[in-house]
Formats: sequence, C-alpha cells, structure tokens
Amino acid sequence: MSKLDFHTLSSLSEKGVDFRIAVPTEGGQMTFRATPEDLVIFADDPVAIYAKAHEVTKSEYRDWIDDQCMVYCAAKTKAGRRCRNMVPGGYQVSAKRWVELQGEHCGVHGE
Repeated sequence: MSKLDFHTLSSLSEKGVDFRIAVPTEGGQMTFRATPEDLVIFADDPVAIYAKAHEVTKSEYRDWIDDQCMVYCAAKTKAGRRCRNMVPGGYQVSAKRWVELQGEHCGVHGE
C-alpha cells in the first residue's frame, strides 16, 4: 500500500495545487494532470497511470512499449510466425493509434 496520504493530497488539490506526471510517449514525454487518486495509484503502479494518460489499458500500454511504438502486420508467414513488417502509417505512433491499427496488414500481406 502506498504511503501517500490521500487526505493531504486532496486538501492540497482543493487549495489549487496541480499534480503533474511526466508520461513516456512515442517521441519523448507528455505531461499528465493527475488527481490525488492518480498519485496514490502512481506510487504503487506507474504503468496504470501511464496507460490512463494514453487512454488505453495497461496490457495495451505494455504491448505498445514492447513493440517500440510501432505497429506490425497481423498476418502469419508461411512458417507460421507473425509477420514483422510494419503496417502503413505504423511507425512511432501513439498508444491509442497503436491500438486502432491492430489487425492491419503490411504491403506484402495487404488485403
């Protein structure tokens, strides 16, 4: 459990204190305006807040990071492995766009 005091954070927020978190993006970072609740979650699970900032699930966020912010073809090769070609427009995309482009195909496997 986090040692952050939610009551204190809420009191500060009510007095006009803004909380901001630097969130990794495809091109660097963005600033996410956090609530007291977000800060308590962030202390224990930063990925949950990074995903929230990108408007995706934690699983989607992790997969986006694992794919280095790129969208790969959804087709299978003749050997049964997933094609590792990039889809058109799939280079260094936001997490939200990465989710939208899932299931797309590269120029070789385009339907």
